[in-house]
Amino acid sequence: MVLFSYAVVCNGDTSMKRIWGDPELLRDTCVISLCGAFGQVFIYLTISLFDNYKCSIITTSRKCLSVVISNFLFDHQFTGEQWVGATMVMASTSAEVYLGSSKKK
Repeated sequence: MVLFSYAVVCNGDTSMKRIWGDPELLRDTCVISLCGAFGQVFIYLTISLFDNYKCSIITTSRKCLSVVISNFLFDHQFTGEQWVGATMVMASTSAEVYLGSSKKK
């Protein structure tokens, strides 16, 4: 729904005509919208069942793993700096989880 609203505000009626006129684009737009809606539900459930801190750790880990998996699946080439950045994110997230759980014991 957000994509439809954005299309109307930015490009007027022509964007909506294009989306409704192209079945593949309409399907892709609906899939993206549904994935976003389900993602928001899972974020709400994570915060409700755990807390904001764990939700941020889960989100950071998921995003970093998405980038790394995409690198392999779509044969992208990371530079050395990008690998260092991805490694730093995962190492610091892992350290945060480990140190956070050891403090509670």
